Amino acid sequence: MIQKTGLRISEALGLKVSDIRVVDGMAQSVRLIGKVNKERQVPLPEGFMRELALFIADKSRDEYLFAKKPGGKPIGQHAVRAYLKKMIDKAGTRCSSFQL
Repeated sequence: MIQKTGLRISEALGLKVSDIRVVDGMAQSVRLIGKVNKERQVPLPEGFMRELALFIADKSRDEYLFAKKPGGKPIGQHAVRAYLKKMIDKAGTRCSSFQL
């Protein structure tokens, strides 16, 4: 999802279920509050809409999408970057998490 939306890792990790706009069983966009409290709507990739809507269907509106456990705090940026680095190394490619 992240690479096709242009979301920063920090923006994605801060998303809550209430930030997802669902229409007719399809997640259409995410609502972000960026720098200087400016709100923007980011459209989602078409192939991802139904899966995201199903994923959040039984979750509380206040729940983070990328939580360590249900109802918990979101995963930290450092943990995500470490995981991406591990996957990049395992794949044997030469790029950074910023390039993904």
